[in-house]
Amino acid sequence: MKRLALVLFQVWLCIIATGQNTDTFSRIFYYQGSPSNTLNHIESALQTESKLFLVLTAVNNDQYLSIVEIDSNGNALNQLSLHHHCGLVVTYPGNSIIEDAFGNLVVASSHGCLMENPFDGYLVKLTPDLDTLWTRTYDLPPTLAGCPADTFVGNYFTAIRQCPDGGYIIAGNYRLNCQPGTISDRACLLKVDTAGAVQWWQVYPNLHSIFDIEVASDSGFVFLEVDDPGFRITKADKDGNLQWQSVLDSTHTHMLGQDVEFISDSMIVVVGQYEYDNSSFLGSHGIDFFLFNTKTQSVLTSRYYKPYSSIRCATLHQNLKLQPLDDGFIIAATGDVVAPDSSQTQHKGVLFKLDNNGDSVWVKYYQYGDFHDQCQFNDVLLMEDGGFLAVGYHFPWTHNAGAWLVRTDSNGYAPGAYPTGIFKPEPMVSELKLSPNPTSGISWMELDVKDLPHSRSTLKLFNINGMLVQTTTLALGTQLQEINTQNLPSGLYLVNLIFEDGKVFSGKLVME
Repeated sequence: MKRLALVLFQVWLCIIATGQNTDTFSRIFYYQGSPSNTLNHIESALQTESKLFLVLTAVNNDQYLSIVEIDSNGNALNQLSLHHHCGLVVTYPGNSIIEDAFGNLVVASSHGCLMENPFDGYLVKLTPDLDTLWTRTYDLPPTLAGCPADTFVGNYFTAIRQCPDGGYIIAGNYRLNCQPGTISDRACLLKVDTAGAVQWWQVYPNLHSIFDIEVASDSGFVFLEVDDPGFRITKADKDGNLQWQSVLDSTHTHMLGQDVEFISDSMIVVVGQYEYDNSSFLGSHGIDFFLFNTKTQSVLTSRYYKPYSSIRCATLHQNLKLQPLDDGFIIAATGDVVAPDSSQTQHKGVLFKLDNNGDSVWVKYYQYGDFHDQCQFNDVLLMEDGGFLAVGYHFPWTHNAGAWLVRTDSNGYAPGAYPTGIFKPEPMVSELKLSPNPTSGISWMELDVKDLPHSRSTLKLFNINGMLVQTTTLALGTQLQEINTQNLPSGLYLVNLIFEDGKVFSGKLVME
């Protein structure tokens, strides 16, 4: 009897263990020392096969570039801090660290002296154990920027990617004017080899600041540019020569917050920050979303959202960060949120979940401490269990900023999460019956009478790249519907039947 009881107890423990949810948390860390003397801004995060890394702008009397290896709970396992003799090291948020094809880490930053016309670009290459392989400082040639040879032209790095030849492409900006102390930023690219040696510079005096870059399938590059009004995508060849530009939006003024990701050889997803109300000093900003085909140079999908009072403009301390998912996209941002009693507005971390077509699934803001504390997100990672790790910083005003890590479940829930703004309940997903499957051109969707919700529905067909290829509006009570794929290429397709009451039926269809 005791043996039976022991077996039952072990089975119960197994059931409890497998049924546990993600260990969610919201935590503050001072990786550089005590809160009274240090400032800790997480700018970027990186997950490799076996490790998690954070890139921080850290202040402990002087300013540092700090790379921290952490465990799954945010505790520091290893740490490297790099200092410049002038005491100023600046790292832009979101895209400043990569793991290269050889398993090493490369970080793009900038450093300089406050009294000089600021910064030089700065690269650091590290082993996974945070041993330094090399550091390099890059001073944009003044004559390339159209300035006299003895001029100091400030330049700073915003994003880095690895190229097919093993070298690195770095996006950044430089000061267009040649007079010290003036600010008129324009775009530039730097290509270096695996040892950090300069292969070429390109400057674009007619293009405004860029904050992200991606490598295209032809070894060229894609990056974004904002204007007043306007939002454009630019394609350059492997040597940085401009090939074409295409307009994403020509109506709205766009801020500097932007991110771009390839989701197939010819399909990219873009998020930007547009102004929808300029009646106040800072204006009110929303998030726009685009699916863009680089082969046809055409916008396939565009969406405009106004979460909360406003989305904060990109600066040294905040940016937009996009992460593609199997079932859509997650965006990390910083929003201006109005307090529940309407007494104040304050910065809060925001996570925004979209489906594969850019439609809103949910949005939540995240708070740590009192409502008047500043809370900002700069990056987000998808974790193995389907949850998310959002990182940034928390500033309580009474002492210096701490590194802020929020671990959520797959629906974005964590301590201090508030599902408001443009929020839509999680859909109730059921399996969709499709036959024949595989199909050579005609298939049928079938629903049982007992499964039919009392609302209208839309049938949507997506290809493997997440692009919407077919939409059909169904009458109330439809049980059987033909799906015609005769004019579509062979491959795997996702079929979603979406009802107005939030219920979703989903299935996969193979076209032979």
